[in-house]
Amino acid sequence: MPFHTDAGDMLVELLRHTTSHHASTLSSGYHRATLQFRCSEFVGESTLADAIRDVRRCIPTAQFVEAGPDWVTLTGIARAACISRQAMRKLMLTHSHSFPPPVHEGDPSIWHLAEVLDWLDIHAYGVDSCLAQVAQAAMDLNLRRYA
Repeated sequence: MPFHTDAGDMLVELLRHTTSHHASTLSSGYHRATLQFRCSEFVGESTLADAIRDVRRCIPTAQFVEAGPDWVTLTGIARAACISRQAMRKLMLTHSHSFPPPVHEGDPSIWHLAEVLDWLDIHAYGVDSCLAQVAQAAMDLNLRRYA
């Protein structure tokens, strides 16, 4: 393992060499580590659980904060659906009777991405199936954590 003067870089290198083969990209920020997965290697919630277990094995004091993508604003939903924010807002308002309710209504309102992607898929809007799978697994993991 190469020597790095930055503790974040050292953490990333440690995780890169010891985590499950599913983690493809690692980055660090202020006392945080982010693991990203390639769709071709993501096999559901067990992938996330394996990654959390690997991180805890490397860093016993690590605390799980959240899995993502999960909580998103309307802008985040629009990005995930590859449409404009304005078009997403119009869909939400036009279909207010069936559009998933936000988990937080405010400024900004927050939705579970998986629920909205499922709604978009049911209503024949193109949805990235891998993103939907990752979002569902992240939502399930977060709901259990905060239950």
